[in-house]
Amino acid sequence: MNRVDPEVLQRTIQMLAAESDDRFSEALADCIMDPVQEEVEAFRSPELIVRSVAAARYLIDHVNTIMRTRSGPDASSKDLRRRTEAFRNKVGRERRLLEEIQRSLELQRGIIRNAPNPRARAMKRLWQLNLAGDVPMGTAARLLEEEQEKVVIAKREARRAAKEAARAARQDVSHL
Repeated sequence: MNRVDPEVLQRTIQMLAAESDDRFSEALADCIMDPVQEEVEAFRSPELIVRSVAAARYLIDHVNTIMRTRSGPDASSKDLRRRTEAFRNKVGRERRLLEEIQRSLELQRGIIRNAPNPRARAMKRLWQLNLAGDVPMGTAARLLEEEQEKVVIAKREARRAAKEAARAARQDVSHL
């Protein structure tokens, strides 16, 4: 694999960073379907990796809409399905690769992300209770429900905080 000239790579990163989210997603889709080495490295660079992962997730979530607009109204449904499936597979592979790169970069900085796992936490609590003595029937199910509720509450609080931050930002901008 040939390495790209660092100056060309930096210019490409700067150009992509200046794009709107929609244009960035379109550029990523174009790059995935027709790879150009400097663009591939730019999308995978530490400067753009978070945005690339978000764009790849967006492309997967909206694949049908994206492919309909790319194909045009006169495309046959069989051809559209075939192209949509190929697009979904390629974007899915790239998304997984981008997520691995992102996790690797986070690990290098000492960030370890653990996904919420209510079942594992409930089993750990059950094991701790079992060491302490008798455990009544139904305790495992109750603990699992409690841990799942904690995840729901945490997500609800995160959404509420994000909404409040957005509302505060809009108010600050409107007062200018």
